[in-house]
Amino acid sequence: MSEVKTKFTPGPWWIDGQGIGPKSFADDQSYGITMPVAYIEEYDWPENYVANTHLIIAAPTMYEVLDWLDRKGGLGLEVHAVISTALAQARGEA
Repeated sequence: MSEVKTKFTPGPWWIDGQGIGPKSFADDQSYGITMPVAYIEEYDWPENYVANTHLIIAAPTMYEVLDWLDRKGGLGLEVHAVISTALAQARGEA
């Protein structure tokens, strides 16, 4: 979907224990191994742990959708400005 060259690890991402990242299926003896790009700690807030995990896993997909909307002109000028700002933050430009 994305035509913009990004520097981050493409999705989809998975959770495996505390590691979050894409799966590698190079090892034919397993169902894939998660190659962590982030780790998340549960601490004392399990409801935050689950919510944070889902948010991080969704990040590549959300970026792709926002990038597509940005290239299509957004959903109006005001929303387009918000989309452009979010994409710039994701790329480390803001």
